[in-house]
Amino acid sequence: MAAVLAPGDWDELIAAFREHKLISGEIKPSTWQRVYRHHMNHVLGAVAVVPPPQNAKQLLAALAPVAAADSVPFSWHPLQES
Repeated sequence: MAAVLAPGDWDELIAAFREHKLISGEIKPSTWQRVYRHHMNHVLGAVAVVPPPQNAKQLLAALAPVAAADSVPFSWHPLQES
């Protein structure tokens, strides 16, 4: 079984992910602020609980209610017929 990352490790992991996305040119700093930062803060909150998630399935289970609360109901799609 893989070792569980400590909260400080998650901060470092997210910082490295941010740097990768920016340096690679995949995103602009404004995209990080507008899109990614919010989700990464949810990840940090999910791993800060005691006991923290022990695997990806537990992390996803912890994040699912947050994602559901953040979602906007789907009501229209450009390909949908009127």
